[in-house]
Amino acid sequence: MCGIAGFLNKEISSDQIHKEITSMIRGINHRGPDKNGYWIDRKHNLVLANTRLAIQDLSENGNQPMKSKSGRYLIVFNGEIYNFKKLKLEYLSNIKSIGNSDTEAFLDLLDKFGLMESLKFIEGMFAFALWDSFEQKLTLGRDRIGEKPLYFGYSSNKFVFSSELKGIKKLSFFKNSVDVESINLYLKYSFIPAPKSIYKDIFKLEPGKLVIFNPKTNSFYQKRYWDSMKNYKEKKENDNFDYANQLEKILTEEISNQLISDAPIGTFLSGGIDSTLVTAIAQSVSDKKINTFTIGFEDNNFNEAHEARNISKILGTNHHEHYINNKEIISSLEDMSKVYDEPFSDSSQIPTFLVSKNASKKVKVILSGDGGDEMFGGYNRHLLTNNYYSKLNLLPKFIRYAAKSVISKDYLKIYIIKLINLIKINNKINFNEKMLDKLNNVINSENFFDYYDKLITVSDNYHKYFKKSSFFDSQAVLNKSYQYLTSVINKKISYTEKMILLDIIFCLPSDILCKVDRASMANSLEVRCPFLGKNIVDFALKLPTQKKLNKDEGKLILKKILSKYISPKVFDRPKSGFGVPLEIWIRGIMSKKIEEVLYNSDYDNLGLDKGNIQNLWKNFKNHKNNRYDEIWNIVSILQWSNNLKINEN
Repeated sequence: MCGIAGFLNKEISSDQIHKEITSMIRGINHRGPDKNGYWIDRKHNLVLANTRLAIQDLSENGNQPMKSKSGRYLIVFNGEIYNFKKLKLEYLSNIKSIGNSDTEAFLDLLDKFGLMESLKFIEGMFAFALWDSFEQKLTLGRDRIGEKPLYFGYSSNKFVFSSELKGIKKLSFFKNSVDVESINLYLKYSFIPAPKSIYKDIFKLEPGKLVIFNPKTNSFYQKRYWDSMKNYKEKKENDNFDYANQLEKILTEEISNQLISDAPIGTFLSGGIDSTLVTAIAQSVSDKKINTFTIGFEDNNFNEAHEARNISKILGTNHHEHYINNKEIISSLEDMSKVYDEPFSDSSQIPTFLVSKNASKKVKVILSGDGGDEMFGGYNRHLLTNNYYSKLNLLPKFIRYAAKSVISKDYLKIYIIKLINLIKINNKINFNEKMLDKLNNVINSENFFDYYDKLITVSDNYHKYFKKSSFFDSQAVLNKSYQYLTSVINKKISYTEKMILLDIIFCLPSDILCKVDRASMANSLEVRCPFLGKNIVDFALKLPTQKKLNKDEGKLILKKILSKYISPKVFDRPKSGFGVPLEIWIRGIMSKKIEEVLYNSDYDNLGLDKGNIQNLWKNFKNHKNNRYDEIWNIVSILQWSNNLKINEN
């Protein structure tokens, strides 16, 4: 696991090149503090750099940049190829290895098969920059699902790339302005979806894609090498096929591969289905106790630490838990704006960062359960869509608008929630105010695209917080994903399956995986996600929907497998997710810090309306609204902007 960075600048001297790349390395050093290195092509003033977190082959033979044995290719690589030992036996047995790293094996494959064929073989998470000295071209690549990040683009007309924006922003010629359209997207979703970034002319490379850059013309084009949609199959259930047994075999092989490490390894254990299953299988194939890590809250409505502790005892792991204290809560606002170097405010970033910080004291590698919800229908929105979207769609508009009028009344909300839970529209979901607000938001949706967009929207009022000249139509980026999906997939697939596919290509890489990568790598910790392994994803995309969820619960197949390791009584409970008591924190211990940010920040440079935002806060404090998610979004971007100004001065 590493950080990678580089640039092409034909206009600077050799001495300046060294200063610039050293600055880039300093910006991403947390991703790989064990060893730094860079390579310069003098002909083009092209630089490739690497910061190494040594996981496989801890010797200097694993250091980068690394050149292929033919001399044709030079690479900087971030990530892990889990099947590299198998590939060496199958395809590279006649090639003498210098070391024992996956990067060397990848280069040997490139020498033998070329890039496009080699990408078909490898299984793992990665981002890389590959210089082809024969074709005189630079290729950037990102893994199939988007576990590892890669930014690229132009600054002062110079081509730049880096694992994180921190690297690019360290360049003296970085002059890019903030992209106001991206601010719109952020305030709406709480993250900036790919391919956008917070800066103009800097982009996120989308999963499964390559960027091929020609230094002679200073231009690039993109190419897709893997397509999750084309792997999707419309499917009918085969009564004679044991889906659970087959998935368990694939998952066991994937976890066994991901446990390969020359550095200490463990798992995150939240107490939920996904992390418990990963931990259970990891412990079953390990010859020693697995280190498990969890985070706890004083608020029992959010705390799953006791469930995780109980599961650890059953599985026999070496368990570590950390309860979040007040100091950590107060400092989290500023900490998060530094960890995520563009605006990002999924509130589960806080426990993810803190559990990563705690784990990094004991291990260098962690397996997590991320991706289980997206692959196997685990979100509440999957269940509710499966049961009710078609019915909602049949309701006449006047009935939907009337219902929206009733739901919108704050004094009725508590009674509506009690009624819904009383009639039990779903036995596995505890309906709450946040979910009622979502229902209020989607009830008058025009179509499925509009419905999905409103479901994942954090703020339906975000346009009110902009000056008029700064407001954009923010559906365009999601619409691009939706149009792409419908052009590849038969429109007759279920609404739930459409939602799962949109989650995979839209939310998963830009929200969930961004959260995990930055939180872990800020602590020099590598996180691996078995549910996002190539073979697991391929299996999930071909799995009949009814094996994923029914009218009452999701992740049916995962629960069936997990019941072989742990009694369902231990894990069969309503989904709580990796959330935090954010409303309580904002009204209480964070209140003073939030007020400081809201009243001492520069709104103009972001195009935000100071008056409307401060009124939002006043009304929240007076219990006239409960828009704590919107407040967290706004405060997070203001704090990000404040930090940016401090670093610039």
